[in-house]
Amino acid sequence: MEKGESIFQEFYHLWCDRSGGSRTTVEYLTGFDLMQYSNPAPEYHCRDVPKVSRSEFAILPPGWESDFHSTPNPQWVITLSGRWRTTTRDGVVATYMPGDVHFGGDILVSGTDVDQQGHCTVNPSKTDPVKLLILIVDSLLAIPEE
Repeated sequence: MEKGESIFQEFYHLWCDRSGGSRTTVEYLTGFDLMQYSNPAPEYHCRDVPKVSRSEFAILPPGWESDFHSTPNPQWVITLSGRWRTTTRDGVVATYMPGDVHFGGDILVSGTDVDQQGHCTVNPSKTDPVKLLILIVDSLLAIPEE
């Protein structure tokens, strides 16, 4: 990959629409720059992550399933192992595999009918846990055009 080439990282964006309903869309993280990170290693593409206020590892046990809920804080979730999925109230199901990136931004919206809010999360495996890296950040991403 040469300097100036357009590169991106696909990610799943979980967000609230103007009425407060949770939605999931596939988007692309851009703005990667070719950088010398650690000499003498060759350059590679890097991009900043918004300020991380906390990070944690999470493990969803086999068969784990949540009720509908909103994301408590803006957060990047990177799947380390296992397979899991989210379902938003509009019926969109997103399935995450190792290496997939998810941004949780369906933060509780005041005045919104609770029946329209949130998503549920499931580890469908009966035998394998899901291992996640969660980076809690200070800000939401822009809401996609509807």
